[in-house]
Amino acid sequence: MDSIILAGGFATRLRPLTLTRPKPLLPILDKPLLDWILSDLFMINSLNKVMFSLHNMADQIMSHVKNRWFSYEDKLEYFIEEKPLGDGGALINIIKYLRDKIDYPLLVLNGDLFMQIDYQKVINYHEKRGGLMTIVGTYVDDVSRYGFLKISDNDVLSEIIEKPKDLVGREGFVNAGVYILSEESVNIILSDEDIIKKSLDYERKISIAKDLIPLLIRKGDVYVYRHDGLWIDIGSPGDYFKANIHAIKILCGKNTCADPTAELDSDVKIEDPVFIGRNVRIKNGSVIGSESILMNDVYIGRGVYIENSLIMNNTHVEDYSIIRGAIIGENNRIGRWARIYRETVLGSSIYIGDHICLPPKTKVLPYKEINEDICLKYFTDKKEGDNIII
Repeated sequence: MDSIILAGGFATRLRPLTLTRPKPLLPILDKPLLDWILSDLFMINSLNKVMFSLHNMADQIMSHVKNRWFSYEDKLEYFIEEKPLGDGGALINIIKYLRDKIDYPLLVLNGDLFMQIDYQKVINYHEKRGGLMTIVGTYVDDVSRYGFLKISDNDVLSEIIEKPKDLVGREGFVNAGVYILSEESVNIILSDEDIIKKSLDYERKISIAKDLIPLLIRKGDVYVYRHDGLWIDIGSPGDYFKANIHAIKILCGKNTCADPTAELDSDVKIEDPVFIGRNVRIKNGSVIGSESILMNDVYIGRGVYIENSLIMNNTHVEDYSIIRGAIIGENNRIGRWARIYRETVLGSSIYIGDHICLPPKTKVLPYKEINEDICLKYFTDKKEGDNIII
């Protein structure tokens, strides 16, 4: 069987984190999201090839995969979109080019999913049911954020409704972004004149959920595989942080995981669960509160307080600073007595001066230097719910 990973998006809702790296390379604890996905894929015994559909920062993804997964080089292939085509357009681009060279069934998945799933079980289900396509569905508390699956008898998909605002707060199964296509389904797609004509118009984007799945539902049976494990669609900073917290639970349970190379002074206080990466240094009197992630080469000075926060590689936090509920990008320098509050997100290569305060919901773009206390402006000018972008 072959697999396609759709990884060409711009991930605008994750900015500023994705201004300097593509979403699939955002780290989940000690490795990029894409490595978690590939680790699961390469567990499939019958896997023949993994193909990547790329656009935004394609060179970064290709470089990482070639370096990290070099032993699988003969199984990897890359397709780069000149313009964004939508997930359906990206899929058509590949299957149209390869057509007779695809090893079926074809597994297609989004490159921004953090989930625990046994792909072999999904494949077995697909082969047993024998439909045109199998779509993985996952159960959520509010279907209005996703593609809601209307499932009829015998787990046959009757309709998919994208982000139904009239169903806010309703529980149900939604599109998990994982599909298995039969050879017949690919032939149906490539034989549809309207779909192919639309795919040739670069100004129009084709959607798997809105265009391809309805076509296949009209032609035959599309089955739903009900996934009951972990699934996180990393679409926002909150989702990204949640994925890291779940990764702690996967690796560490309710405890703290600390790399053997980390150095903690004797009076550092750790409140489980916490993840501490390679070559982390934490000085006297600091407190690392629960559900915090310190990635590789992070330096924490004396008397620092961190809780419910994520700090990426090679960031230095100087003495007596406070970080609560924030995501701090890589290669940053945070001065002494700084205060950074909830839902604040820092990009990479930023300098925060001594005694600087960043209020809730502040977003700092990469390569900035902040020497002005933003909290003073926040408490005088800000309206409730506003975001501050620097």
